[in-house]
Amino acid sequence: MASELTMPHEQYKLQQIAEIADHIRFTNEADKKLLLRGGGTHSFGIPHDREMFSIAGLRQIVDYAPEDMTITVEAGLPFCELQSTLKKNNQWLPLEPPINKQSTIGGIAAANASGASRYLFGTMRNWLLGARFITANGDIVHTGSKVVKSVAGYDMHKLLIGSYGTLAVIAELTFKVAPLPEKRGIVIICSDDIIGSMTASPQTMPAILNDLQPAFIVFCNKKSISEFQFEKRSVAERDQDIIVFGFNGFTEETELQIRLTKEKFAFDRIDVYSEQDDVRNITETLINFTFAKPNAVRMIAPPADTLALIAHIKNKLPNLSFIADIGSGVIDVIVENESYSFNPILANIDIQKELRAAYLWNRDAAPVVGIVSLQEKNLARGMKKMFDPKNLFGDYAWYK
Repeated sequence: MASELTMPHEQYKLQQIAEIADHIRFTNEADKKLLLRGGGTHSFGIPHDREMFSIAGLRQIVDYAPEDMTITVEAGLPFCELQSTLKKNNQWLPLEPPINKQSTIGGIAAANASGASRYLFGTMRNWLLGARFITANGDIVHTGSKVVKSVAGYDMHKLLIGSYGTLAVIAELTFKVAPLPEKRGIVIICSDDIIGSMTASPQTMPAILNDLQPAFIVFCNKKSISEFQFEKRSVAERDQDIIVFGFNGFTEETELQIRLTKEKFAFDRIDVYSEQDDVRNITETLINFTFAKPNAVRMIAPPADTLALIAHIKNKLPNLSFIADIGSGVIDVIVENESYSFNPILANIDIQKELRAAYLWNRDAAPVVGIVSLQEKNLARGMKKMFDPKNLFGDYAWYK
């Protein structure tokens, strides 16, 4: 059911998308090249010798049905405006990506951006129900549906997630949404050898976390936390590694989870943060830590191997800052100067066979891919050939 707020924009929206499709068709037929742009927060390394094409004008809320917990928005809508709209009905889209005020929902989908809470809530793929996009031929395609449960067709729209604007122009996105957590809390465990204690345990990580349901579990080495400024009391005062547990949910359940965490782990120091301003500050610090840095080597490992990989990095690269999302296996090593370049870091770690992927993340340039399987590359190349055979939208590192 379309909301009264957005119905007057429907005719204007269709005209605008149709105009964009005509422009895409003309540009492709003329063998010109485009650089798609959302909020302009990242370039993703696509060459700038292309015509800049912005979707920032597509910023309407097309349809919002709070009772059905679904929303359809145009791709240029800033993510913060989307969340503000949902908050009025005590709802949210639980992605928590590293963003600023200009970041658009289309750009977040194109980058497959998410925060540490993906351990509990998943990523963009878990929340995207459908999309309207424009192909290189100028065709307007609509896939998926506006209902949470549907068996209508293939999930072609999910191929656009993580495509960095190289397959098609994302014009419109439909999401299922979730109730806002009633309460959020954080437990920070400090210890000189927190990872050593956990890896020495015969239990696997799922067994260690038995009875716990954290939204995120993030390890920060002691060099990285020197940059953190938590208002209530700073863990940076102690020269130790930390693990941050975040909990979201109903008040009683969140308080129970905090209590169980304190009982389960007997380390040097355990800090609890229940004030919501403190929780928000800590969460945003973790989410934006890598985003604020010019370079980082990002490694992705099977979650079951993450603790061992953290211990290995601590041993091999003791002078570098790094944080690790234990729940999803994403580890970011901050590259501070040219003496720590990409290949030497991977060579020092020397466990490439255990990684799913590794690449040098750069805020303003193309990522350098170190480890991506040939199967994944061939899949990406096949999709590129199917969606954009004339390379209208540009290449990306995965295709090379």
